[in-house]
Amino acid sequence: MLRKIVRRGIDLHYDRIHMREADQALRVIEGQAKRTLAKAVRQQAEQYACDVLGSRVFAPWLFVYSAIAGEFCEGWIPDNYYGRIVCPRINGAFRSISGVKTLTQRLFQSDRIPDSGYLIDGRFFDRHLHPVPIEDAARVIFLESNDVVVKVDASGKGRGVRSFSKMEFDPVALATSTAQAVIQTKISQHPVFDVFVPGGATTLRLTTVREPDATFRTRAAYLRIPCGGHKFVLAGAGYLGDWSRVASYPETGIAFKGISIPGYFEAMKLCQDLHATVPQVGCIGWDVIVDSASRVWILEWNAAHNDVRFSEALTGPCFLGLGWERLEPAERVWQM
Repeated sequence: MLRKIVRRGIDLHYDRIHMREADQALRVIEGQAKRTLAKAVRQQAEQYACDVLGSRVFAPWLFVYSAIAGEFCEGWIPDNYYGRIVCPRINGAFRSISGVKTLTQRLFQSDRIPDSGYLIDGRFFDRHLHPVPIEDAARVIFLESNDVVVKVDASGKGRGVRSFSKMEFDPVALATSTAQAVIQTKISQHPVFDVFVPGGATTLRLTTVREPDATFRTRAAYLRIPCGGHKFVLAGAGYLGDWSRVASYPETGIAFKGISIPGYFEAMKLCQDLHATVPQVGCIGWDVIVDSASRVWILEWNAAHNDVRFSEALTGPCFLGLGWERLEPAERVWQM
């Protein structure tokens, strides 16, 4: 009984956070559109949340999606429903495993993962997880490039990420200040993205799913262009992190519409093929970057709660036919 009470409290807190985020997003969208969401559309969304998804707490993100689309569409997956119901049920323990960045290469065994080494409990290892003496760490880590990116396990949204050149790299300082981290060769983005951010790190977020027939398919995608906060770019338009719509890159005025993404279909195939090597996972969000030679590199994978809200709002419903709207909540792995 106590366990159920605590779980209910956690769920309530989680949903309240999402309700605040969705309400804020809706205010921004309605403010730009200079009109509020129609009452009839709100009622449709609320009815769907209650009758199909099981609770009114899933309605706020449906309001956001409806405000973007101009209508309500059955089959949308609210962000808090995705994070609280879908991911625990279809991904299970892999939600935690995907946060262990030092395991990515060992798990997927791909030459398109730019890991050059690892730091595990103060010890350096090469990309094959062979131990490396600290005096040899720089030689091994900078074998392919003069610049690397260090990402701490369980980091996300830019937190716990640092860049080092070979000149400024201090293995002793890093080993004493960091527990576990992946060290990746820094990939230079394709020149087509330099019109927005020269030398930046524009990435694609692709979401692949395990289909009912046990094949793997890309169901959602958007482009992220850094500029202070991330810009989420889809369908010829851009959205800031607060859901403000922009038609062009704010700092240069260059329009998003008409930009062709190099390596896009290769990225889809690569992510689908890699997903097939872990069929236990129902849904994966991939962060990929396309280099100057149009080669695709996997920077991260996420099975915990990857972002699908922008994809759902702009190009969704993205996950029809998977039965996600009928899932029962999964039992949590309880940790005290």
